[in-house]
Amino acid sequence: MPGMHGFGLCNEIRKFDIKVKICFLTATEDTHYEFRKQTYPNFEENCIIRKPIENELLIKRIKSIIC
Repeated sequence: MPGMHGFGLCNEIRKFDIKVKICFLTATEDTHYEFRKQTYPNFEENCIIRKPIENELLIKRIKSIIC
């Protein structure tokens, strides 16, 4: 997304609805992941799904987040 990263989008969504379920699917490297942990410490670890991921596991992870 030009001009905004996923965490910024999440913050904007949370301004309207703090209960909405948000899941990140990323292919970023570990260095970005460490930056995220320092900058956004309140994000739950299970809400970030790293690629590559098998379809069946992806479905299970998303279901565990939204249920």
